[in-house]
Amino acid sequence: MKGLNVDYLNSKCRWYDIIEVESRSTPVQFKNNKLYSIRESSSSGLGLRVNSGGKTGITYTNDTKSVNQLTERAVALAAYGDKEDFELPDGNTEYQEPVRPGKIEFCVDSEIEKGKAVIATIEEKYPDAEINLSITSGSHGSVLRNSNGLVYRDESFSYSASCSVTLVLDDGTRIETGTSKVAYNPEPLNGFSEEIVSIIDMSLKTATLSSGRIPMILTPRALRSILSILMGGLSAEQIYRKVSPYENKIGNSIFNKAFTLFDDPLMKDSPYSYGCDDEGVASEKRALVEKGTVNGFIADLKFASLMGVQPTGHSSRSYASKPGASFSNIEIAPGDSSYEEIIKECTTAIVVNQFLGLGQSNTYKGDFSANVDLGFLVKNGEVVGRLKDCMVSGNVFDLFAGDIRVSSDVKEIPGAKLPYILFDGVNFTG
Repeated sequence: MKGLNVDYLNSKCRWYDIIEVESRSTPVQFKNNKLYSIRESSSSGLGLRVNSGGKTGITYTNDTKSVNQLTERAVALAAYGDKEDFELPDGNTEYQEPVRPGKIEFCVDSEIEKGKAVIATIEEKYPDAEINLSITSGSHGSVLRNSNGLVYRDESFSYSASCSVTLVLDDGTRIETGTSKVAYNPEPLNGFSEEIVSIIDMSLKTATLSSGRIPMILTPRALRSILSILMGGLSAEQIYRKVSPYENKIGNSIFNKAFTLFDDPLMKDSPYSYGCDDEGVASEKRALVEKGTVNGFIADLKFASLMGVQPTGHSSRSYASKPGASFSNIEIAPGDSSYEEIIKECTTAIVVNQFLGLGQSNTYKGDFSANVDLGFLVKNGEVVGRLKDCMVSGNVFDLFAGDIRVSSDVKEIPGAKLPYILFDGVNFTG
């Protein structure tokens, strides 16, 4: 790296690595049904991590043209850093690159027309709806270099869109819903308005249900929220620190055999995919849970070394932060029955599309208690109406260990490909 005193680093450090990052984004925003803003922003920076005297120091700068002071600063900071004795990957490391489509240019005028079309379709059916819509194009480029000869360059793009709708009915009932998507390239948004109108249609008629234990179907959106609790302990750091519910359970069958959970950094066409993590470790698809058995966890170099295991290629960091293990693309293996078939076979059940307050649950034990922000009652195989002022509670680990049915149809939501899942019972309070 031009400007860095490499001779000084080589004389003072056991190893070092440098990450350069440059990103751009162009958000197009609609507020209250009207075009609100079009902006363009960019950021760049360089981070230097060194291991000197057996300890690690990190420093960074936003000015990549002035990096001459980083070397001495990083070495000085290492004296106050964590003791780390792992080695960095070398220049001979082989990577499998994710499959990415050719880049399609982001056209602001076209995206404005897409946004207007989504809003117009919703307004045609519900003229009093308050609609907020955001469409963003992003690019991210990075270069990772280390003292063992590794040089890895990556450039990725992203396209994201999210829409939220609020509708207040004549009786004062407030309906709030929305949808979102993330892709590599710009995509049609026709499904946005169709999905939102469909949800509002179902919400106009209300239903009641007595408190008790009831089967529950989670949509992919609600399922992603629940998974954050279940997956919370599947990292080497938490297991090492003995704050993971999976301690001493790796290799054990603790869930239903119908449940298989993957983390796939190489997922095709995903903006979250990568061939090499932010420490230079090659990525690969991993079954964290396979047919109910907990196979393993994700690990960065530091905690893989502390636990005596191999790093998994899930290390993530910005140029201004230290690395840490994080999930990439989450996927649940689909089942054999469609969502419609599962609905039709339910005598009584609830469908939860989104939670409110789930993050306040006791994630270590898997206990949860949350308001149902948007949920529906199923009676004799049909959705009969929206449930108001209700909540559900239970234990995530018990849910996935009990009887479950996983749908064959899968929906892509940001960072995940997930099915609908029917659980045999949850505590319902109406």
